[in-house]
Amino acid sequence: MPEKICIAGLGQMGGSLAMALKSKGIDTEIIGWSLYEEEINNALELGIIDSGSTKPSETLDKADLTILCMPVYPLIDFVEANAKRFKKGSIVTDISSVKSIIIEEVRPLLNENGVHFIGSHPMAGTEKSGLKSAAADLYNKAVIFICSHCTDDPAAISIVREFWRDIDAQPFEVDAIEHDDA
Repeated sequence: MPEKICIAGLGQMGGSLAMALKSKGIDTEIIGWSLYEEEINNALELGIIDSGSTKPSETLDKADLTILCMPVYPLIDFVEANAKRFKKGSIVTDISSVKSIIIEEVRPLLNENGVHFIGSHPMAGTEKSGLKSAAADLYNKAVIFICSHCTDDPAAISIVREFWRDIDAQPFEVDAIEHDDA
């Protein structure tokens, strides 16, 4: 497990990731990022993150692994605005339901800044949103599609796969286009 993990987006999905990591006693520092100070404060009060900020400049460069937990187009905009802020050599994954567009838009930006991008799509969540809807067991036994590319670093793929396994999810590798077609 990476030493420091940033969860960018602390709604239901990101909050559930933080809760899962804490509930399983996984030894990693969890850094939270949110647009909203109140969400950071709530996550700190719940004890599901160790630190957090609304400023990407105070979170992204510290993480060995960042999980982007936001909708597709805000995610692309976030990476476009912050690609140079991610820690060199780190790994970034996401939880978005559509993979091809994210991989086409995000991977090149991160790769040119020395950051690995490995797409993920958890088959988890409910119709509810927000940190108040997060649950530590949301990812238990959930299927996670990992959409890697033949040029991706095998070690980065392995770290993403093990991250999901460590929170009791079931990762499967699949091509991004096949994923989106399905």
